[in-house]
Amino acid sequence: MLLRGAVTGDDKYAVIVLADALNCKDARLLSSGDARQAPAPAALAAGVLTTLDFAVLRAGKPQCVVRWSFTPEADKTYLVLGIVVGKGCSARLLDASISYRPQPARGAVLRNAPGNACMALDQARSAGDNSSLIQGGQHLGEAVLQPDANSRDLRGLIRP
Repeated sequence: MLLRGAVTGDDKYAVIVLADALNCKDARLLSSGDARQAPAPAALAAGVLTTLDFAVLRAGKPQCVVRWSFTPEADKTYLVLGIVVGKGCSARLLDASISYRPQPARGAVLRNAPGNACMALDQARSAGDNSSLIQGGQHLGEAVLQPDANSRDLRGLIRP
């Protein structure tokens, strides 16, 4: 497992593994880093349901968490790629076994959503279903969404 994050200042980021993967409980630190230091690789057990949190830490407290569940495959290299965006964050779980062509990790599901920190596996959002919470870019200085973005991708971004 590799971890890369884009944070600023004194922010830190970490991957936390949850021993009770199904119920999102019993957290332990797997790897962490900051703006100056990328974390060392970590090992995961193959063939076992695993739930991971990408967390941004400010003043030692989690400020943003993106939670993924998947079953790692033997001889695969996985990458959690996270970024701080304003007061929030985004993270992707990728199969980086082919370094020049990372892709969403097979079977990975996003477990947290606004108001639900541990969504049931059968209701969770698939990594192949636009796995990044933030996708898109700029065109002429204006923000644009990924061409295949839909209202589900915008959920939680606009509040009354």
